[in-house]
Amino acid sequence: MDERIKDVLERFKKLRVAVVGDIMFDRYVVKTKSKRENPENKDIPMFNGVETLYTGAAAYVARIAVSLGAKSDLYGVVGDDLYGKELEKMCRQSGINYFFVHDGKTIVKERHYDVRDNGEPEKYRERVDYSEGQKKISSETQNKIFRELEGRVKGYDVFVLPDYDKRIFTEEFAQRIIRLANSENIPLIVDPKPKNINFFRGCTVVCPNLKEAEEIVGGQHNLNLNDLCSLSLKIQRIVDSKYAIITCGEEGAYVYDRDNCQNSGMIFSETQEKVDVTGAGDVFSATLALGFGHKNSHNSDLTILDLVKLANSAAATVVGKKGTVNVDVEEIKRFLKR
Repeated sequence: MDERIKDVLERFKKLRVAVVGDIMFDRYVVKTKSKRENPENKDIPMFNGVETLYTGAAAYVARIAVSLGAKSDLYGVVGDDLYGKELEKMCRQSGINYFFVHDGKTIVKERHYDVRDNGEPEKYRERVDYSEGQKKISSETQNKIFRELEGRVKGYDVFVLPDYDKRIFTEEFAQRIIRLANSENIPLIVDPKPKNINFFRGCTVVCPNLKEAEEIVGGQHNLNLNDLCSLSLKIQRIVDSKYAIITCGEEGAYVYDRDNCQNSGMIFSETQEKVDVTGAGDVFSATLALGFGHKNSHNSDLTILDLVKLANSAAATVVGKKGTVNVDVEEIKRFLKR
């Protein structure tokens, strides 16, 4: 394992990251057929369910940063409801500093799994989203979040804006945050939804996955270096970012560096058996952000390729587990040793 990367992992504990984005409540339900007859209707089967609850979306990004040793401040909206209160409690338990505004209802995602006879969960059967009809947050709510962020900006090493195209980001609000980060020379990492790509002009790093990158540019592309290079260049020009990174699942990630072509190219990833790819992109962007925070605050000689290798490794560890679970420094070290 590269000793420089090992050193970065150890220094994550010195960093503070600001995460701004949609906050979601993740609920996983694993069900098994019950031996009981349904007392309400014998023709409708009965199931036993076991639920697991997680902080999701931007709250997952913030939780990953904490699990890797950093201090994490999370900004967003939740409802003044049962799910919102539970999210606040879970953030406290995870060590996340949160600055929530109550606005509308809390966004909830629910995933259902069946269980095989041997007790191992199958790939999940369905997902239920409870977010229909939710409107973008008001200017008043945006101002409340921005004032909190602005008041703490000098304490941050890096910003992360994970975009889920729900309630938080408008073009005006995203641009205010980017201008704030740039004014303090703080790197800002964006994982965008294609329809909102223009919201994030001027960010440091934009890192869509391959499918999202194709939607941004239009058309289908092959997974080869020429296509990936062309695709990342087009995205970088749209966003006017310093870096464009296209994540390609188990293959790795393609990196484009606007200022140094020697730092452009494919970083291949070691693979392991996939259990659940949910949250892999969030783990990638959270780990990449911490790498940039370290590089910026410690004037590190690590290149963007080194940082992407590190983020690839973190994402690869999490796909071997079910759910939006944590990943820690020791897991990444073990993976890198392979």
